[in-house]
Amino acid sequence: MVIQKLVPATLLALLLLAPVARAEDTIVMIEVQASEYLREHTPVFLQLPAEVADDRRLVMQRVKDRKRIGIQKIDGDQPVIIWMIEKPLAVGLSRKYKLLAVDRVVDRVPMMVTVKQDDRRLVVNVLGEPVLAYNHAIVESPRGIDPVYRRSGYIHPIYNPRGQSVTGDFPADHAHQHALFLAWVNTTFGDHAPDFWNQAGKTASIRHSTIIGKPVSGSVFAEFHVRLEHNDIMDPKSPLPVLLEDWAVRVYRVKEFFLFDLESRQRCAEKVPLTINQHYYGGLALRGSHQWFSEQNATALTQLTASDPSAEQLARAPLLRNYLTSEGKTWHDGNQTRARWVDIHGSIDGQPSGITVMGHPGNYQAPQKVRLHPTKPYFCFAPMADGKFQIAPSKIYISRYRFFVHNGTASAAASERRWNDYVHPPTVLISSIEDK
Repeated sequence: MVIQKLVPATLLALLLLAPVARAEDTIVMIEVQASEYLREHTPVFLQLPAEVADDRRLVMQRVKDRKRIGIQKIDGDQPVIIWMIEKPLAVGLSRKYKLLAVDRVVDRVPMMVTVKQDDRRLVVNVLGEPVLAYNHAIVESPRGIDPVYRRSGYIHPIYNPRGQSVTGDFPADHAHQHALFLAWVNTTFGDHAPDFWNQAGKTASIRHSTIIGKPVSGSVFAEFHVRLEHNDIMDPKSPLPVLLEDWAVRVYRVKEFFLFDLESRQRCAEKVPLTINQHYYGGLALRGSHQWFSEQNATALTQLTASDPSAEQLARAPLLRNYLTSEGKTWHDGNQTRARWVDIHGSIDGQPSGITVMGHPGNYQAPQKVRLHPTKPYFCFAPMADGKFQIAPSKIYISRYRFFVHNGTASAAASERRWNDYVHPPTVLISSIEDK
């Protein structure tokens, strides 16, 4: 489409200002309340009332200035629409909208968040800029790294708004750490003990299985659904299926920073449960940029922490990267503490950048304990740190996380704002429904 070649500002103007056909049937008046938090670049969700939950096209206007607001619909038994609060909405204030159901729309809505699929990856872009890539084909080990570390079914790269990758893959020190991935370490499956994290042990594997349905591009978000397989390969001639895992990844239309969600649903592949034993790491993990690590730096940090350092010495530590948790913890005091979110940040090509990973309060053992590696740029949320648990054949193990990728130095206030948007979304009220 020619329209996709226009600059982002032009796309946005077309989306918001293009004329629409006259509303025919229903006007839904909506009030969005900020409640206790400032809202800006915030996703808003509304389950549609029955009066407009049909196949008609929907358009939205902001009541105060009659400005067109981009919306996107998720079909299903209970259809939902999503839009973004872009203009700031202060604490305690509200904003009103009209949702109009029309027979047709005379303009084409541009796809501002897109998923493109090729024979190797699914790549998501916001306003033409890359946000992340999901590797559905096997990524071979780079030259000099054992082929045992080849892998599919993970996200890399994750980009910041400058187009720099904040994640690393196949790091020489820990080649099994593949950017954004989810794996269990110490497990029991029947009389086997598969380790899905440490590939060198050759006891278990995780691989991409299939792309579920058709990836969705849109004016507000893009999303894709994929399935991964977790297999016990202790007998390589007879691999045993252990878990089937479905990922739903949704990227929102924000250009000042990048914002996306990941939901994981794990279920037993057969009638045999998987026990995740107590361990200090495992679960959802993120490996940071290669520029946030050096062997020399790691050696210096190891020597420092072994010497019972003072707070002043720790503050002067030769860091290439750091962490900041929701509880104010950093690299030297945050390991094995509970955190609602963790930001990992450092310099990439001389410019600061980072990514905040937020855990949903509905996750098992939330707020989960975190493994913050003291010398390497990776961390994980470790729900098994306090004790073992089991994924049983009759249950689905659900994990939800939101990711906030930013330029600049880490800000606790910014990460906290995004976490509040995630777990305390704006209140949406339907104030009236009128038949015209």
